[in-house]
Amino acid sequence: MARTKKMVTLSEEDLCFIEKFKNEHGMNSSQVISFLIRNYKDTQSEERLAELISDKTMEKFSNLYKKKYLDPIRIRTGYIDKNSQILLDLINSIITYFNIDYYSAVEAPAYTTKQSIDNVNERISNLKQIKNNKEN
Repeated sequence: MARTKKMVTLSEEDLCFIEKFKNEHGMNSSQVISFLIRNYKDTQSEERLAELISDKTMEKFSNLYKKKYLDPIRIRTGYIDKNSQILLDLINSIITYFNIDYYSAVEAPAYTTKQSIDNVNERISNLKQIKNNKEN
């Protein structure tokens, strides 16, 4: 490989780093710069390889497990969240109905079961509509 002589301008900090590296590894300035460039190229290749491996792994994982595990979990989580909200509304209704002082900070309208379910369904519908508007 042919060598070319170049003059470069470096900051004082960079120059100190090169001097320190020269002393630690017994190299001259040209060897240090060549070593750092080769090392940088190797690191870039390793990063690209690691990214490619992670992309392929994620793709295989998604293809293999998405329909079997992830989709049912996502669907069931939605049902659990909906039922949890209904239960919270009902508990809040009971607390306000019996005027329990310990929970006096809770201010929720008293819902019946049907009203609570309708209320949660309406909130979910509104959130879906907001999400769809953001996507468009």
